[in-house]
This record gives sequence, structure tokens and C-alpha cells, in this order.
Amino acid sequence: MIARIRQRAGDWWYEVRIDLWSQAQRPDGSPAVEPSPVVFRVPARLVTPIDGSDYSCVPTRRSDAPVAQPEEVIRQWSAQELPTAVGRPRLRVIHHQTCWLAETEPSLTLDDVRRALAEGAEPCTACGVQEQIRG
Repeated sequence: MIARIRQRAGDWWYEVRIDLWSQAQRPDGSPAVEPSPVVFRVPARLVTPIDGSDYSCVPTRRSDAPVAQPEEVIRQWSAQELPTAVGRPRLRVIHHQTCWLAETEPSLTLDDVRRALAEGAEPCTACGVQEQIRG
């Protein structure tokens, strides 16, 4: 756990970090595996302490952060261009930032994703893009 955060409305959230294994690239271009930290906030009611862990040094703070951006301007998705047969249009697949198949950093907003899907891009079935953009 990185921090306890009390929101302006009075509810508590925890900022936590987990390390996941991720593919990296060595200078010679060969693949390597290394830990990749993921930091996120979660409502305190959804967190269970780990037995035997000491949380007394975890900082507590109030959230003075600006109000979050609307979902439409947050860049959470990426497009992957896949090869196709000669003379066929390129296949474009849309991934969420959490998808293990995504190959690039997120650069698309919700509006960009909806536009790309309307123009024929395919939603990734592994990360459930269709469910994430409903609304």
C-alpha cells in the first residue's frame, strides 16, 4: 500500500501497487521478462489487509487533487494494426490499456474508440472493449 487517501466527500481510498511480469526489450532487441509496477486507487471497502503486514508507516492524506477529467478525454485505449492479405484493407484492433495483447501506449480517447469502431475497427475480445465503452 502506498497511501491512504481521504476524498473531499469523506470516503477513503487506498493507493496500492502491484508488480506484474511484463515483456521488455533488451538493447540487442531480444525479449526479456521483468517486473512492471501498476499503481492504482481502490475504495477502502474493497481492500483486505494482508495478515502480518505492518501498515503503520503508510502515509495518510486528504485528496486535494483536481476533479478527474471526463472519461471522454482520458486516453485509455490503443489501436493495433495487423497484417492482412495483399489487396485487403488493414485490420485495426482496439485494446484497453489493461489488455495483455496491447502493443502500444494508450493514445485514444473514448470518442476516438467509438469513431474507430464505427469506421470498421475490431474490438479486442480479450479485454472486452465493447463492454467498456457502452454508455
